[in-house]
Amino acid sequence: MNEIALHIDFLLHTHDCIIVPGLGGFVVNETGVEKNGLWGLDAPAFELIFNSKLTYNDGLLAESLMKTNNISFTRATKLIESASQELRNRLIKSEEVEWDNLGIFKTNKENNIIFLPNKAYVRPQFFGLSNARFKPAALALTSSSSNENAIPVKSIMRYVSTAIAVAVLFFLVVVSYNNTSPVSQHAEIVSKPLIFGNNPSRMHTAKASQPAAFASTNNSPSAEANNTVTPAQSSTKKYYIVVGVYEVRDVAEKSLSRLKKQGFVNASMIERPTRLDVYSDSFSSREEAQTYLLKFHADNASYRDAWILKR
Repeated sequence: MNEIALHIDFLLHTHDCIIVPGLGGFVVNETGVEKNGLWGLDAPAFELIFNSKLTYNDGLLAESLMKTNNISFTRATKLIESASQELRNRLIKSEEVEWDNLGIFKTNKENNIIFLPNKAYVRPQFFGLSNARFKPAALALTSSSSNENAIPVKSIMRYVSTAIAVAVLFFLVVVSYNNTSPVSQHAEIVSKPLIFGNNPSRMHTAKASQPAAFASTNNSPSAEANNTVTPAQSSTKKYYIVVGVYEVRDVAEKSLSRLKKQGFVNASMIERPTRLDVYSDSFSSREEAQTYLLKFHADNASYRDAWILKR
């Protein structure tokens, strides 16, 4: 069983999803380098989750065992099944099972498998990276009180406050001037959401002067309304080409946005109580889904771990 855990850990270095037949799948969600504030950069972060519903055998784990131990596919499959059964037997006895660098398995009162992931999980190529904060040299204050070239903090704050006051004064002058202009110009100003927000009384003035063509645009359904597919919307089973499983909505929406930018216009996501499944397309038959998946793997190397979900 420990050997299986080591192989899973190794495969997750280069794959986003590794499935253990009869047990479930391990999924790694990666968040790249992100800007934090004016001068900060956050290091890549990784979220490791376990999904017991992933049972589609992708063969990656068996292939790794075959290469390492020089055994057949049948023998590798039996080793995986044996490890899965051993884990379940120990969980039935209310034991906690730890898989090195991955996390801890245990069961709840309903005997459902619970996986507590390693919060410090990171891929080897990013090991040791930490968040960085950079400050311009002009703001770097010396600790020596004798340094005459040091810029006092109070002086900087005074300059900033003065600049803000001038900007606010200029803004008020512009608004006051525009309010004395014709009604059409006044309507254009109050319709700007960045100035007045969503105040209904002001928005009414703006809408009154807008052409009818713009009114039809406001009544059209937003693009976000079609971003999520829930099981209640379809009474028949469908086959989804899933490219990622996420627990954090922001990460899922970024993945969905990236798919749409790449030309997958049918991409959307399925909302579950505990996760979000992002998919590139969906089909009514398994044959269509399998044909699409083969071509999808061949044309998109970054989504080589995509799999079929029947729902």
